[in-house]
Amino acid sequence: MPLSLAFADAATELEPTFPPVLQELLNASEKIPARFDYQVEVRLCAAEPGEAVRRRAMSLATALDKLQAPMDHFAIGTQDCQADRIGFAVAMAPVGPVSLPTDAAPAEVNP
Repeated sequence: MPLSLAFADAATELEPTFPPVLQELLNASEKIPARFDYQVEVRLCAAEPGEAVRRRAMSLATALDKLQAPMDHFAIGTQDCQADRIGFAVAMAPVGPVSLPTDAAPAEVNP
């Protein structure tokens, strides 16, 4: 999504209209079934980290904290991509052993 939705020009403080976007992300993450562990990453596009990227990351972290996001499930990172963009990524993994449906046939193994 356009970075301008989160930060104006070279600003490092969030636009006041962006925390509701983070709230929607938080609301969506709350709908992930408990059988999955998950990690939500907010990705700032930058060829290399710098002071402005660090300050923007801190602004995002502060906003997530104010929204009472479970910070152990959220990360803020950088990616070498189009500098005027910000992205979100979600990774999920099963919490316990994955079980096949009871009507699934077992895999055949060739001796």
